[in-house]
Amino acid sequence: MASPEFLPPTLALAAAAGLAFLAASRRVRALEERFGLSVLSSSGLPFVLLGAWLASGRVGMLNGDVLDDLRPAFEFGVGWLGFVIGARLDLKRIDKLPATLPSVVGATALLPMAVLAAVCTPALVLLGALPEVGLYRNVAILAACGVACVVPLAAATEPAQGGPPMLPEVTKLNEILALAVLGVVTVLYRPDQQLTNWSLPPSAWALMLLGLGSLFGVLGYALIRAAHSEAEEFALIVGLVALAAGVSGYMALSVPVVCAFAGATLINLPVRDPEGLVSTLDSVSRPLYLVSLVIVGATWSVGLWQGWVLALVYAFARLLGAIIGGLWAKHLEPAGLPSRATFIGALIPQSPVAVVIIVAASTAWVGERPESVRWTITAVILGAVFVDLLARPLHAALRRREASP
Repeated sequence: MASPEFLPPTLALAAAAGLAFLAASRRVRALEERFGLSVLSSSGLPFVLLGAWLASGRVGMLNGDVLDDLRPAFEFGVGWLGFVIGARLDLKRIDKLPATLPSVVGATALLPMAVLAAVCTPALVLLGALPEVGLYRNVAILAACGVACVVPLAAATEPAQGGPPMLPEVTKLNEILALAVLGVVTVLYRPDQQLTNWSLPPSAWALMLLGLGSLFGVLGYALIRAAHSEAEEFALIVGLVALAAGVSGYMALSVPVVCAFAGATLINLPVRDPEGLVSTLDSVSRPLYLVSLVIVGATWSVGLWQGWVLALVYAFARLLGAIIGGLWAKHLEPAGLPSRATFIGALIPQSPVAVVIIVAASTAWVGERPESVRWTITAVILGAVFVDLLARPLHAALRRREASP
């Protein structure tokens, strides 16, 4: 990028970063919860639209060489989010939960995945997606996005009917499973070996993915043990995530998956104050996520009508899968989960992880991407808004039913 062309995109991204930190403040998040606008932040739609506007013909700040130069920064952003997701996986805390936790996670993850696959496959075929050009890959990614949910504050704080609360851990494990599906897709659908200079069987790529994540986790533990302050510890983790994102991106492995394994490995080693560490990392993840969405919006094909149709289908399948999975999980564990309406309502809102997964999967394509990949990005971004609109009357009806004698 030439020097005269460097200043406008830099100023635009700096302004977007300022807006992202403002949107991540506690006061703004409280207002979102109060007015029911949290779906806009979880989908990141305003920042995606901002990126689309900056890349439009009238503005033209984010396109061509600018986006190529921003790719390492984008990979760092999604890598940081993956690292934070993995760092939330505390096995000691999970070990204190009831033995039915695996069954509940299976019901809330596998059943919605099956529903999404059953509904979205014929929809993609009718829209023109071909089996030999990424159909099954797109279906697997949409199914993974469909189980990534975010717990509203009211649902997270509602006491369970017995024993320790399971809901926050269930949703965290669902996000881990969604990233695991992304990792499997990355291993099975490799780019041409002539473009990556690597030729390994899928089993070796799987071991490479797991080994890299674990290696960076152990390396992070060795680094932060020698840190003398929280600021130094934070700086070391920033460098670690940047290294992990760069290496995994070079090897055409999923950046958020490798970083998630690194975060999970690190947090389950005897680090000092793991809860404080996760809190510090999490405070930065939301602004990074929103700024990354500006880059996503710059490549978003919002005008493709197939994406809008697929967004409606995806929203319906996600809502149906959340209801079926929530009802079955509540049947398996009636005591450790909150009320039926609260539990199902917590499984419906889409987590920002879904957008990370769909974008990471799309950027993993080497060469020209099929149109169906662009449809899936629209489906996940807009589907979060559509499913929220569809779920509101349903959730209100469940609340009234539980309140009635």
